[in-house]
Formats: sequence, C-alpha cells, structure tokens
Amino acid sequence: PDVSFDAALAFTLDQEGGWYDGSKPSDPNPTYKGVRQDTYNRYRAEHGLAPQSVQLIGPTELNDLYFGYWTDARCAALGMLSGLVVFDHAVNRGPANGIRIVQVAAGTTPDGQWGALTAAAVAAVSDTALASRLLWARLADYYQVAEANPSERPDLPAWLGRVLSCRKAVLAAGG
Repeated sequence: PDVSFDAALAFTLDQEGGWYDGSKPSDPNPTYKGVRQDTYNRYRAEHGLAPQSVQLIGPTELNDLYFGYWTDARCAALGMLSGLVVFDHAVNRGPANGIRIVQVAAGTTPDGQWGALTAAAVAAVSDTALASRLLWARLADYYQVAEANPSERPDLPAWLGRVLSCRKAVLAAGG
C-alpha cells in the first residue's frame, strides 16, 4: 500500500465510525469500522480462518480487507485526490460503483469495468479537476439510489454529509 491508500483509509475509517450491533430491522448486519459481519465472514473464509465477531478484527485484517477495495476500484491508477474520493465511494457502494463514478466524471460509458478508454480519459484530466467531478458524480449516484430504493432514502442525509466531508478533505489536501 502507498501513501495515497493510507490517507484514503484514514479518511474513510473516520467516516465509517465504530461499532454498530445490527439492531435495526432495516440493517441487521453488525458492523465495526465500516466492515459488515457478512463481509468479514467472507474474508476470513477466503483466508482459511474460522468465523469470529467483526469486533475482533485486527489491524492487519482491516488493512488487508480495505486494500482489496482500493485495488478492485483501481484507485492506484488515480491521483491522490481522486483516489480518496473513489476509495471512499467504493467502500460505501462497492468497487464497481467506484469505477462507475470515475467513468461518469471522465465522460466514458459507465459500465463499472476499468478498461483502456477509462484509463485514457482519466489520464487526460488533472487530479484536481477529476476529484471535483467525482464529488458531483457521487452526489448524483446517491440521489439515484434514494430515488430507486425508497427504503434507503433515510440514509441520504448521511451520504450527502459524507460527500461534503470528502470535499473538505480534498480541499485540505490542495484540491
């Protein structure tokens, strides 16, 4: 992992918060530091480890699990500012959605698959400009989710707040 990953992870962990016990009927999955129990179970099974409470996730597992999002969303192919925006979105909405907002921001077909056209479009834009476009693309994505899924509408204010926090982090980093 590089410095950009470390900075993006620090930001995202701050956004994700601590322990949630899964007590809401609309969200019954316990979560710790942004890692859902079902995701942690899959991760441990893939590594030949017995299941355990996500509250027991160690720093190495946490780092490794989140680095998978960084890799799957192709954040290393982005500048530091854009990488932070995409990584945080990939953690919140999945790596394919992270790539999709890159494609929307770069003006290519938003299919969620990183290819030569996406790479070329990203290379043609400054990191600062791309990060700004990515923030707008995130907002649009969240509004589309809330529109398509009424049960998720109560989450919209938190998602919008997360984008604003991301914008502040981008500005503080020179974007």
